Amino acid sequence: MLQDGEVDIIFAGSRVETPGVEAMVMERTEMVLVAAPGHPLTSSREPAKDLRDYRHLEHERGTATQLLAAQLLGEYAEGAETVELEEGALVPALKAGLGFAVMPRALVEIDLVAGRLTALPCPGPPVLQAFTAARREGVHTPAVELLWQHLREVAAGA
Repeated sequence: MLQDGEVDIIFAGSRVETPGVEAMVMERTEMVLVAAPGHPLTSSREPAKDLRDYRHLEHERGTATQLLAAQLLGEYAEGAETVELEEGALVPALKAGLGFAVMPRALVEIDLVAGRLTALPCPGPPVLQAFTAARREGVHTPAVELLWQHLREVAAGA
C-alpha cells in the first residue's frame, strides 16, 4: 500500500528495508514470555519446559511478532494447544489466565509493573523486536512532512 501510494506512512513490527522507502526505528523492545500471576507456569521451576502442557496464545500467523515469538520459544511450546488471537485480544486473554504468550515488553510493561502479568524465564538469547515507521522517498504534503518530523523527534528521544 505504501509503495502504491495508497498510504503515506506505515508502522510495522519489524525493520523495513525496501528500495525507495525511507524508514526509521521508533522503538526496540525485548520479547518476553508472560502469563497471568495465578497461572500454573508462574510457580514452575522451569516454565519453558512445561509450556507444552498449557495453552499457547499466539499472535496472528505471518506477523513479525509471531515470527519473533516462535524464535524465542524454539521447540519449548511444540505440542501445546495453540489459539491464534488478534493483537488486541491477546493481553485480555493473558490477564484472564487463559494461557501463556510471548509479547513485546513495551506492550505489556505496565501490566508487568502492576502485577497483572508475570514475566517468565525463557532460556536462550534475548530476542528484540523493532517497531518502524516508513514512507516513500520523495516529495510529500506538508501534513506528512510535519508528522514525519514529529516521528523523527519521538524516535530520537526513545
